[in-house]
Amino acid sequence: MANHNNEIHSAHTQTKDSGDVSRKLPDYLFTIVFLLTLVLSCIAVLSERQHQINDAKRDVSITIRLLQDHISDLQHDEAWRPIFSKDKQHIINVMDHIRTELNCRLYIVDENSTLLFKDSLLGPFGSDNGQQLTLIPALRNAIESVIINGGTATYKESSGTHLISSLPLSPRATLIGDAQLPAWYTAFSYSFFITLIIGTIGAIVVRYVIQKNSRLWRRQSLAQSIIDPLTSLPNRRGFELLSKQVLSCPEQRSKGLYLVVANINNLHGMNTQYGLDAGDTLIRQVAASIRHYLPKEDILCRWSGDEFLALVRSRELNTIDTFCRNISSTINKQDFILSGERVPLSIKIADHKLSADEQLSSAIVKLIDKLRNTKHAV
Repeated sequence: MANHNNEIHSAHTQTKDSGDVSRKLPDYLFTIVFLLTLVLSCIAVLSERQHQINDAKRDVSITIRLLQDHISDLQHDEAWRPIFSKDKQHIINVMDHIRTELNCRLYIVDENSTLLFKDSLLGPFGSDNGQQLTLIPALRNAIESVIINGGTATYKESSGTHLISSLPLSPRATLIGDAQLPAWYTAFSYSFFITLIIGTIGAIVVRYVIQKNSRLWRRQSLAQSIIDPLTSLPNRRGFELLSKQVLSCPEQRSKGLYLVVANINNLHGMNTQYGLDAGDTLIRQVAASIRHYLPKEDILCRWSGDEFLALVRSRELNTIDTFCRNISSTINKQDFILSGERVPLSIKIADHKLSADEQLSSAIVKLIDKLRNTKHAV
């Protein structure tokens, strides 16, 4: 009986642990899918931001080439400043047009980063011709980088972040293209919101489906853990779970509760003679016969290979002895068919009335001992 209690406790613990996991699984998957959605949304934002930077680089490169085409044939000094005033005004008009149409300003600096030539508006940070741009702290690193290393660089102005690129015109002059990048929040484009919405809906759907299926799985798992597959009766654990509800009710205790155990005589010999399949058939038939005499509200289980245990609480039974005699008489008089042969069968039955405060485990021990001492069928 101690081993049996350990088995019950172990099975209960395993089922409880698996039940806890299955209950938490929908939340785990929801969290994973939602986090994956956030990651994909962030990737979409970063991708959009990179597209914005690439577009700005392309626009700056185009504007530099456009201005270079316009000034390449004009007469200019060593600093690439037009000599004739009409040419100077023409270049300013071109710069203004580029700034208006492509949102990109252009200016020429010398080897010391002094602003030599710009459009009709002020340069970066309100600078004017003749001002050394490297003296502006926020602009110094970016200007030095594109003049010395080429490529692109960025700086921050009050209006936002700017991207600049350069094109050497001569050893003393460098053409700078300057474009303002879109604000960072503009990177949160439709793709971000669509990904976030679809991902969130997907996470909710996944959670709902997994939660629904996990509830079904828990019910099936519980059913499999408490039902004997051969007879479809509760097994030991099922009997313990079902009987708890009855035993915990003082009203049921006061009306009287009985434990009844029935044992099939010589089942081992029949298994040996007729085979295990025939023995299984015999067990199912005996289970059906006992269940027939037992009211539906009472609990019957397959306690072991050849034993059945019942918790009887029905007021419809006149006496427990009458109930036991009816079952024993029916089975003892009935011929069971095994492998085409009529096989006589007998069972032993014992009963025990539970006292008001008696534990189920101790009552079962007493009942099994009583059955072992029963030599003949009731």
